[in-house]
Amino acid sequence: GFPSLPAGLPEDYYHGFRGCIESVVLDGDPLHLVMHGTGDVTFCDDS
Repeated sequence: GFPSLPAGLPEDYYHGFRGCIESVVLDGDPLHLVMHGTGDVTFCDDS
């Protein structure tokens, strides 16, 4: 998480994302995380 977020947000905002990613779309274009080499990405299972 990011320690300097303002107070009063839901608790999960202070801990960072936990889970899996199905897809990321930025300004209407898909962001291919594997191709960008942004680190370890856990993708959701299709099941």
